[in-house]
Amino acid sequence: MTKDNCFFFGKITKTHGLKGELTLKTDVSDPKDFKDLKYLLIEEKNNLIPYFIEKQTISGDKMFIGLQDVNTVEKASAFIGRSTFLPNDFLPELDEDGCWTFTTDRDLKVVQITDVHIGGGFASVDEDAKADKSSSCKLQKNS
Repeated sequence: MTKDNCFFFGKITKTHGLKGELTLKTDVSDPKDFKDLKYLLIEEKNNLIPYFIEKQTISGDKMFIGLQDVNTVEKASAFIGRSTFLPNDFLPELDEDGCWTFTTDRDLKVVQITDVHIGGGFASVDEDAKADKSSSCKLQKNS
């Protein structure tokens, strides 16, 4: 599996506890959507290596995970700072227009629209309205 077929899921930030568990800071809007993960792809020397998850708990944007055959703090320490990925199959399905539809604020972390052609400054309500109007209400996936 390559990064082209995956999306960034989060970064392993530290060990957790004394049994080789890890703290994963996720980069998704709601980690609870991924509460039944069976495996993660962990970056290792520019390769994505699958690791099976034996245990997981979620708190806020963090996931505490126990990986198969990683049962000591020493083994777990080797994963600190590594990026994790999941296959694109785990993403929500696109609608018939090839777009994702966001229905709640929870679906988006941050959206900032900047149009360098129209411009806009601190108090440019008219220009900002033009930029908002010229930007569609849907975010389209780049092909």
